[in-house]
Amino acid sequence: MFIYLDETGNLTKGNGKYFIVATFTVGDPQRIVNAFRRWQHSKFPRKLRDQSEVKFNDAHLTDDLRLNN
Repeated sequence: MFIYLDETGNLTKGNGKYFIVATFTVGDPQRIVNAFRRWQHSKFPRKLRDQSEVKFNDAHLTDDLRLNN
């Protein structure tokens, strides 16, 4: 079993209202890697396709890249 963990936000006072932690578990990590790569190559601009992590705030990307599309 593999556990993926991600966080966003800020824990210090005054710099943000929220701090969010998300996790999910998988039995076959290669299946998740392949699914992410397919999504990344179908939705992302060419200059961002090969990055292992994309900061949406820094990339000036639109909401149409969200997973629910």
